[in-house]
Amino acid sequence: MEIVYYIIFAYISWLITMLIFKKTTYHEDFKVYVIILIAFSILDAFLLYIFKMYSFFLWQIVYFSISFISGYFKQKKAGKNFALLQATELGIDENLLMLSLERTLKYYAFSAIIYIICFGISFLYFLNKN
Repeated sequence: MEIVYYIIFAYISWLITMLIFKKTTYHEDFKVYVIILIAFSILDAFLLYIFKMYSFFLWQIVYFSISFISGYFKQKKAGKNFALLQATELGIDENLLMLSLERTLKYYAFSAIIYIICFGISFLYFLNKN
């Protein structure tokens, strides 16, 4: 039954993380929402600790890492196609759209790294605090 609880926990955590990522990829809002992302990753680690799901710590790290990496490559591929389509359809400079895409992907990668590191350090802190 513990695995069912973890799946529910991981799914809700992933949804909230993606909602925060949606905001951190905006160039102007990154500084504000990265603080929220750090706070949520610490809260996520604390809840995993409180619910005594110690054995799922590595699963959370691996699952989220795979999710972030696959999301990165999907966005990269879809974004290039979208940029080419928008550039030809709207007559916008393709290089400008590609630059915006690269910045967005860079913020996505930073957000993913920040989440994984903060979550890992926080959980290990809570685990070793006692």
